[in-house]
Parts: sequence; structure tokens; C-alpha cells
Amino acid sequence: MSSRKPKSKPAPNPKPPRKYNKKAIIGLIIIAIPSVILLAPALYYGAFTLHVAKIVFSETTTVGEPNPFTSGGLGRVEPHSVYDYSFSIEPGGIFRTNETSVSTTQGTTSLTIKISITTPSAQKLVFGSSSITGGVGVRSHTIYLGPNEGVRDPGLYVATVTITSTVSPASGPTQSGSATIPNLFFQLPVS
Repeated sequence: MSSRKPKSKPAPNPKPPRKYNKKAIIGLIIIAIPSVILLAPALYYGAFTLHVAKIVFSETTTVGEPNPFTSGGLGRVEPHSVYDYSFSIEPGGIFRTNETSVSTTQGTTSLTIKISITTPSAQKLVFGSSSITGGVGVRSHTIYLGPNEGVRDPGLYVATVTITSTVSPASGPTQSGSATIPNLFFQLPVS
């Protein structure tokens, strides 16, 4: 019998690192980035279509009248794609104003518009205000309320809009007043 040790096998050569195809990696990145951008809003909101409340009204300020005159208060719900809401409505802000017939020849006005809503669960949400400065006259306003503003659950919502104005006539004392548009109802359907 021999007292020799068995010969050990030589260590296998390590495999060279795998070479990746640079074009394939670049192609994968080009596909992955837009996919993440397009899917992120839908994943965040949980749907591709969102119900967004739209409140529309007009307001008129005149010299000699301390309170603004309001008309056309209407609340309704419109379906919007998650992309329209995320990339158009939200970045534009919830308050939108269009000066229909405004002039500074008679004076100027400073407006503050506040909105509050009562949700189907009787929770009252008060939003920040929008301040507008310009001439006296007629303006139309649109307010968008979506999931980020608390309009998520199906059911009946009640909105109240309060407008505070300060009119500075070209000649004469400053006039201050306010107006409220109560009970603007809108209903979110069951999805």
C-alpha cells in the first residue's frame, strides 16, 4: 500500500464575465423609462379614468356696489383620463379665471375666492384661496376638484364658494363686500 495522497484536480478556469450587448441595454432603457412615466399615474390613482368635479360660475364687480354679483353656479362631474388630470388639470391649478369684460378705467378690484366641500362621509374640506387683482367687470371662474383635493369616494358632495372683493374706484372711497354661492351639488358615480 502506498501512502501517497490522491492528486487533487486543478481548479477549473473561472468563466469570463458575460459581455452585455450595449444596444440591447440602451433599447431596454428607452422602453422602460416611458413605460414607467405612462404607468405611474394610473398606478398611483388606481385607474385610467378619473371623475373630476368642475364648478363653474361668473362674478361681476362694479363701482358703487360693495358686494360682487354672482351667477351661473353649477357643479358637475366629468370623466378625464388619468393623464389629462395628471399632466394638464393638476399642473394648471384648481382655480381658473377668464376675464370676460374687465376694465380699469372705472377702478380696480382685488378678489379672494375660497371653496369648501362637504364629502359623502360628512367631512368638511376647506381649500386655499385664489387671489385676483385687476379691473372691475365680469369674470368667469372654473374650479377643478379631483382625487388630490379629496373628491375620491362615490356619493353626493356639496360645495360652497365664497368671494370677497375690495373695489377701489378711480375716484371715491374703497368698497368691500362679499358673496357666497352655497349648495353647489355634484355626485361622484360608483366606479
